Amino acid sequence: MNLGKVALLGLATYRATKLIMEDEILRTPREWVEEKVSGSPKLSYFIYCPWCISIWVGGALVVLDKASPELSDAAQKILASSAITGLLDTNL
Repeated sequence: MNLGKVALLGLATYRATKLIMEDEILRTPREWVEEKVSGSPKLSYFIYCPWCISIWVGGALVVLDKASPELSDAAQKILASSAITGLLDTNL
C-alpha cells in the first residue's frame, strides 16, 4: 500500500469516525445504541471512544478495499474529500 493510499484511508477513517460519533444525521441510531449499552461501562466507553471506533472503521474500510476495490475507492474519496473540507473550513 503506497503513502497516498494510506493517507486517503486515514482521512476516510477520520471522517467516517466523526460521522458515526458526532454528526446529527446519525444521532438517532447513536442514541439507540447508547440506550442498549447504558448498563455496561465497558461497552459505554467503547461507543464514546473515538480511538476505539476508528479501529473498527479503518478495519472495515480495509476489508471493503479487498472485497470491492472500486466501491472502496469511491467511498474513501468521498469521505476523504469531506474530511479535508471540514479540516480546512474553520466555520464547520
